[in-house]
Amino acid sequence: MSYSLCYSYSMKKVLCKNCQSSNTSPKITKNGFHYFQCNNCQIIFLAHSHVYERFVKNFYTKGYFTGGERFSGYNNYEKNKKIILGNFRPIIQEIKKYLSPYGKHLDIGSAFGYLLELTQNEGFDPYGIEPSRFAAKIAQKKFGNRIVNSTFEKAQFPKNSFSLITMFDVVEHLNSPAKAFKKVASLLAPGGLLVIWTCDQGSFFARLCGSFWHFYTAPQHLFVFNKHVLASFLKKAGLTTIRTVKKGKWVSLAYFLHLARTIQKSKTANILFHLIQDSTIGNIPIYLRFNDSIIVFAKK
Repeated sequence: MSYSLCYSYSMKKVLCKNCQSSNTSPKITKNGFHYFQCNNCQIIFLAHSHVYERFVKNFYTKGYFTGGERFSGYNNYEKNKKIILGNFRPIIQEIKKYLSPYGKHLDIGSAFGYLLELTQNEGFDPYGIEPSRFAAKIAQKKFGNRIVNSTFEKAQFPKNSFSLITMFDVVEHLNSPAKAFKKVASLLAPGGLLVIWTCDQGSFFARLCGSFWHFYTAPQHLFVFNKHVLASFLKKAGLTTIRTVKKGKWVSLAYFLHLARTIQKSKTANILFHLIQDSTIGNIPIYLRFNDSIIVFAKK
């Protein structure tokens, strides 16, 4: 199935996918997809013709987590578990500074449930939302019906019920960030904490790379943030940003090559990926810090 669903936009107005304003401007074109910037809410968005729920169901399949060539997802999410947990642990320690007692934790985009394993071990009561049926079934083996197979937009939980909500590598994939953050605010208990891990388009590295920046990843990255736009969205939702920190990430060599071959269409990376993906060399961890990735802590 093809997801190159963008049209030629030179002759028509493109409405913002977040606020529906027609006051938008072309931003970049990459791999046949077009990103625009909204001059009203300031967000950068992918111009697309997705029917969102259908796209999510058909795109976030097994191949997204196992190195499928048409996905700029993960090369092998299960094999990379140790590295993924290593990225999560320092954030959990930061989270614990802001919450006491810990209470219920909702992880939006919980994938295989790795973050929930860590927070459960720290004393949180874990719940997750995962739109991928493939990933949700794996997480449900450990957490049962605490993992809801749904988009966040469709999932139903009682209001004011979570002390912690996390959104790691998630906000880029939402259908409407403004609506999503308002829903997050309604689900958080008074004094509850939201933690977001996402990109910073305003960073020097992002501006230096232009259209080659790795967060311009269509068709799954529907929105691209910078820290100021994100803080504005959170404030409008009734959430107060209390801390923003830059964050690097450990990845396996195979994962790095997989991103280079799918996002940047590198033929060299594609050859190297196939040579090392199943070897111990492919599991070698490498640290990426371009100062274009941020962790945002916000309170209700």
